Amino acid sequence: QNPDNGGNTGNGENPGNGGNTGNGENPGNGGNTGNGENPGNGGNTGNGENPGNGGNTGNGENPGNGGNTGNGENPGNGGNTGNGENPGNGGNTGNGENPGNGGNTGNGENPGNGGNTGNGENPGNGENPGNGGNTGNGENPGNGGNTGNGENPGNGGNTGNGENPGNGGNTGNGENPGNGGNTGNGENPGNGGNTGNGENPGNGGNTGNGENPGNGENPGNGGNTDPETPPHPKLTTGLNASGNTSAILAPSAWALSWLAPVTDHPRFDDQMQLESIGDCPTRLCLSRGTARVGEAGGNDYLRWGRWIDGESYLTILGVRIRRPLTTTGGQHYLVGIPTVTMPTEGDASYRLDGATAATHSSLIRAPGTLSGEARVQFGSGQATRVGLDASVQFTDGAHYRMQTQGGLADVSQTELRMTGQTTFGGNIGVQSADVDPLGCRGANCRANIHGGFFGPAARSLGFQYSIGRALSPAGPGATVTQTGNTITGVGAMTVIDEKR
Repeated sequence: QNPDNGGNTGNGENPGNGGNTGNGENPGNGGNTGNGENPGNGGNTGNGENPGNGGNTGNGENPGNGGNTGNGENPGNGGNTGNGENPGNGGNTGNGENPGNGGNTGNGENPGNGGNTGNGENPGNGENPGNGGNTGNGENPGNGGNTGNGENPGNGGNTGNGENPGNGGNTGNGENPGNGGNTGNGENPGNGGNTGNGENPGNGGNTGNGENPGNGENPGNGGNTDPETPPHPKLTTGLNASGNTSAILAPSAWALSWLAPVTDHPRFDDQMQLESIGDCPTRLCLSRGTARVGEAGGNDYLRWGRWIDGESYLTILGVRIRRPLTTTGGQHYLVGIPTVTMPTEGDASYRLDGATAATHSSLIRAPGTLSGEARVQFGSGQATRVGLDASVQFTDGAHYRMQTQGGLADVSQTELRMTGQTTFGGNIGVQSADVDPLGCRGANCRANIHGGFFGPAARSLGFQYSIGRALSPAGPGATVTQTGNTITGVGAMTVIDEKR
């Protein structure tokens, strides 16, 4: 249907053949050949729906071949070749849905080849791989970068203008690897940096302008990004691999915290809600039993919820202890896969992604609601600082605001400290409203915080809080002993802005 036209041939010696059109719906036009000696062949169009147009060849000696389009839906246009001597070949498009456009070659002597796009959905053996890089103008500008494989690999770098500007950076493999670096203008500016492999590895560095590039002499190549190897593990249904996970339980079952802190072997049902945790079923295990899950939520790296309205079971060496759970109380949990490689510099802001309902230990008050945000200044080792500003609100007007010293404006003053490679904790001040069922107004009202970072590049932050009256003060990074009733819950936050 609607195959359109085969390409025209140009004028001159040996102008080559006009491209053929493929099969399928609206395959587009075969590329035209240009004028001059040996301009090559116009690109062919592929098969499938709307494969686009085959690239045209330019004018001049030996301009090369127009790029071919691939197979699949909407593969884009084959790259055009430029004008001048030996401009190279227009980039080919890959196979799959919407693979983008093959890069065009520029004008001048030997500008190289336009970058090719990969294979797969919205190309590059992945989604939306972008466009192959274009080459610039001038002598020997090099090759436009190719796009890699994976989801959204970005665009291949473009080459600049001038003599020998080098090659545009290639994009790597994995999710969102960013864009290949562009080369600058001037003589020999070097190569645009390549992006690495893995999730969100960033962009390859661009080279600058001037002679022997980079806004200076011989600045070299744009930096390559480091891949995260191996890819960050994710939570799965069923039993998760030993050693990969960490859990925060609130309140913590006395046996699990006293005999052996259980943070491993979580099992999730088909809806990714926690079924059990520990060495189950008989040795040291906390299981959901007949309870249902409230306020469940999460992502690939972190899950949270609250067991309510039933009986959970704590099993120790084959002896099963029944634990009744109510709507006003319950077992809060937050289970995730800690960050494999923590950032060592930069600043990130986090927004609340989800939380369990805040519960009062008396079990006679309706649960409350958590809100808040956080800011983190990353550093090496134990130098990372976490600032938190969060509030718990109840329907009867009771309100408690937990805030680290200095707030989010000056995170360096926070009382929270790193307690491990990915974990943090401490006690922070709490301000209460006129309705104060805990009776903890003043300096003795404190919140114990236990939290950690989860997922690649500390994408998620999760924490458990316990608000109550402190018997005595404790320094930064330490927890206080609380007396009387407490308010407990867990919350999870996701990065919304970062400067690395």
